[in-house]
Amino acid sequence: MCCSNNKCVHSDICLNGRKVFNDSCNLNFECMTTCCYLDKCSSFKHCHRSCKTNADCNSTTGCCSESFCSDNSLCDSGIKLEGDYCDRDQECNPRLKCLENMCQVFDNDVHPQDVVLIIMIIVTGIIAMFIIVYSCFKICCSKPNGKQDRRR
Repeated sequence: MCCSNNKCVHSDICLNGRKVFNDSCNLNFECMTTCCYLDKCSSFKHCHRSCKTNADCNSTTGCCSESFCSDNSLCDSGIKLEGDYCDRDQECNPRLKCLENMCQVFDNDVHPQDVVLIIMIIVTGIIAMFIIVYSCFKICCSKPNGKQDRRR
């Protein structure tokens, strides 16, 4: 048994971090926010150091995510999202690359729909050029209408 909202509850509530904001606590892991501050479940901002780079967290976890020192497993697991700080590609979600120390979308692949679009544009351009050349040839090389050759 443990105490939650001033009542005795099943120990799973405390051991599995299911206490809600402002609930009483003794340890961080009891709270959904993983932050027990002044004996109450609080915002994680009260328990985690702010950072701009992974180096800012060297004294704790060595991993900076969303401007807070986070568990090192976050940097090692490759789940950081777009715009998050990174030192290497492996920290970012697999569809992202670490460019200029930020997880960013990097898509230099040519997709099949792009190839189809390019081919359609080229074919349309060739047809348009053919129509223009044919029209110019007809205008320049045809006899004027209504005039007949009057040789006797």
